[in-house]
Amino acid sequence: SDVCSSDLDRTAARLAGCVIAISALATYANSLSCPMISDDGLAIVRNVTIRSLWPPWRPLLPPCDRSAVDRRPVANVSLALNYAVSKLDVRSYHVVNVLFHAGAGLLLFGILRRSLALPALQPRFGRAATPLALCVAVLWTVHPLHTSAVTYIVQRTEVLAGLFSFATLLCFIRGATSARPTPWYATAVCACA
Repeated sequence: SDVCSSDLDRTAARLAGCVIAISALATYANSLSCPMISDDGLAIVRNVTIRSLWPPWRPLLPPCDRSAVDRRPVANVSLALNYAVSKLDVRSYHVVNVLFHAGAGLLLFGILRRSLALPALQPRFGRAATPLALCVAVLWTVHPLHTSAVTYIVQRTEVLAGLFSFATLLCFIRGATSARPTPWYATAVCACA
């Protein structure tokens, strides 16, 4: 019986993950061809540190020019990977932003689902943890307040901040509830860094 409920819960979580990802893609699909605007020129078009992935430290040292990637090596590396794939074709940049945002929605789902199943909340919300977490995560993912962060290319920095914050929280929760917490805590520290 426990194995069946566990398998059912995993299946429900996978289906919920698909719903979140599809919601993000459907919400932002019409933005994939939006042109570069404002700071995109400074952070992408004129950013020489994203022109090559070699030497590997070059994209890790973004320009100190008060652009959106100033002192943000992870964002700069992600832009360098986009540039390597498609040069200045905006579609790949937008696709990556949407994927990062969908990933943040999935992590939020995990945080909520696991939090609602913790001993303090389990009696009240445990049976509804997956559907409640799904509703909140979908609403968060498609909320109009995220539009500029997802559709404005260099606001990827904001999307990445959310993604890594959620990853930190989820890994901490997993560590707190795991028989082997050390790998989860180490991953939380890396995501936070």
